[in-house]
Amino acid sequence: MRRFPVALALSFSAAYAIALLASLRPAPPRHPFLIVRAAVERVGYGELLVKFSGNAALPDGAPLTLQLTRFTEQNRDGRLESISVDAGTVESVVWGGAFTCERRLPFAGVYRVQVFRPPHRWQVHLQIWDETELGRALKEFDQVETLIRDLSDLNARMDVTTASELDWRAHSEGLLLEVGKLYSLIEAIPQHRTHYPAALKDLGLLAHLLSDATIYFFWNTNGQFGGAFDPHRERWVKTPDGQTFGFDHLRSLLASVLEVARREHALWILNEARRTDRRNGAARGMSALLNGFENGAPLDVLEERVRGIARPPQPPPEPPLPGRFGDLIARRNKLEEATRLLGEADRLWDELADRDAPALYGRLLREYPEQLDRLQARTRANNRARE
Repeated sequence: MRRFPVALALSFSAAYAIALLASLRPAPPRHPFLIVRAAVERVGYGELLVKFSGNAALPDGAPLTLQLTRFTEQNRDGRLESISVDAGTVESVVWGGAFTCERRLPFAGVYRVQVFRPPHRWQVHLQIWDETELGRALKEFDQVETLIRDLSDLNARMDVTTASELDWRAHSEGLLLEVGKLYSLIEAIPQHRTHYPAALKDLGLLAHLLSDATIYFFWNTNGQFGGAFDPHRERWVKTPDGQTFGFDHLRSLLASVLEVARREHALWILNEARRTDRRNGAARGMSALLNGFENGAPLDVLEERVRGIARPPQPPPEPPLPGRFGDLIARRNKLEEATRLLGEADRLWDELADRDAPALYGRLLREYPEQLDRLQARTRANNRARE
């Protein structure tokens, strides 16, 4: 067999199969040296058996290693960004200018396939799924939308119930059970087996926040709901974007999660167009995001629009501490100061020829008597202050 120099730049073309190998429609290769195809067969819940095959202008027995990486989405300051997740490796050998291998993958998606033959490496991006995937994505979108609307409804009912502390005490148990159930439903969807990883991650954070914030709910002396404040850390409970917890702001964040899910679905539509080289129309609610899609607008331009612009949050100034916690915080701060001074006095006492410790114990007796009782150190301070 004639050997081609492996230093030549090798490129790829990819054919994307539906469920059976017989249905492969390989695209014509752009370069003559390496062609990679992928055939997809469903073998379980979301799982795919992917059969890679191809042609390589390499000698018989040449080993190839295929390193697979799946791209998934995350929401970073309002922009959808792709992150890569390792999907394993598979080995193959070239015979007669061809190679085959297969790999079980956990979910459909855009994969980077890196082909190694030391010391060289080539790569191609493949949309690995079949013709049913977009329908599956739309079905899951309906499920995600339902979860978002259920959590929004629960947020609204909590808002009404907290108007009265008595109403909250009477109904909080049932509301918290509902939050727990919704959170469990969200967490039950694996991040590596969903069409909407960014939206579900954001939704899980908000469900967890809504549950945890209730521990710190308080009401002012006039009976008005005051918010969620952690007196032990002396800080307000915050939303993921750094804002002070509030039902109105949480409502707007949940609306943003729904928009993130729409944008993730739009990305699936764009990648399906890349996979099939066809534009079969946008799904419902996507006309604004995909404006120009059916008229031939460049897919890369549309994708950049869908991904959005990162806008780091700018939280407002910290609200003042709630008045009802002022005494509690002051007492705790005084106890912490007494603990510090007592430690300093004890350290000085243990030093030879020290003369400052008695005065420090005397100060503790005058200014921190209650705190010394809590620290069980009054007797020690009395004895040492007289020396």
